[in-house]
Amino acid sequence: MNIGNDTPSPTPFNARQAGWLVAELALLTVVFIVLQSLFYVCYLPFRDKADVLLSQVVDVALWATASLLAAWAVLWFRRCPLRQVGLAWQGWNTLTRGAAVALAIYAVGFGLSVAAGWVEVAALHLYPGELAGTLAYFFFVAFSEEVLFRGMALGRMLDKGLSPAVALLLSSALFALAHGANPGIGLLSLVNIALAGALMGAAYLRQRNLWEPIALHWAWNWLQGPVLGYGVSGITMGSPMLELHLAGSPLLTGGAFGFEASLPCTVLLALALGFLAWRNGSIFCSDKA
Repeated sequence: MNIGNDTPSPTPFNARQAGWLVAELALLTVVFIVLQSLFYVCYLPFRDKADVLLSQVVDVALWATASLLAAWAVLWFRRCPLRQVGLAWQGWNTLTRGAAVALAIYAVGFGLSVAAGWVEVAALHLYPGELAGTLAYFFFVAFSEEVLFRGMALGRMLDKGLSPAVALLLSSALFALAHGANPGIGLLSLVNIALAGALMGAAYLRQRNLWEPIALHWAWNWLQGPVLGYGVSGITMGSPMLELHLAGSPLLTGGAFGFEASLPCTVLLALALGFLAWRNGSIFCSDKA
């Protein structure tokens, strides 16, 4: 089964294309939920026998499998090859480029927060097993969400003839809404998640390939939670490397939700997205991404 790239020429967007787009995204959602539920039920008898972190890693590995199978089901239904998802391997530089974006944002954001006294490092811990386990956990989270929201939602919007800018806006809004039930979610965190989705979407648009946004997403979550000690979209798991004391206002630190609920995050994401728009402006306005 080829899972590389095969980008068709988009047709003009019209009511018929809009109808097919809604139907495909609805089918994607239903198949993903059904498969995820089936996998969970099958794994349930073994779940309590495994280590907690291992169980969490297996859970999200099953989500990733469900996302890829759901993508295949939709593309098979539309007689399209699975390689349209955009998983063709393009070299390690693709991963490093995506991870470097997340690293740069956190280097500036965390450094500024510590220097300003908004965040204080209370303790340093080193649990190699947990760091490795959470690294695997967040890879599968990133893989699953990027297949669904960039490879499928954004990709299908482009294939239906929507302009890259409009497709990026709509898919990023869907990405934010999918996090709407997370603990402690608020307006600012929703805006920042949408901006993060747009940043990952812009990375995808460069070559219609998922590995750069997967790396960005993967590094973003892992650095934010297991390494720096913030919450990750309202969720805390394991023992982070840094134990933080949030001394500043939640608007400046993100509070329990994590750095992505803070104003500094808003500014940094907007700057990063603006830089990509300036450097690769043609991807936002061309008919072909």
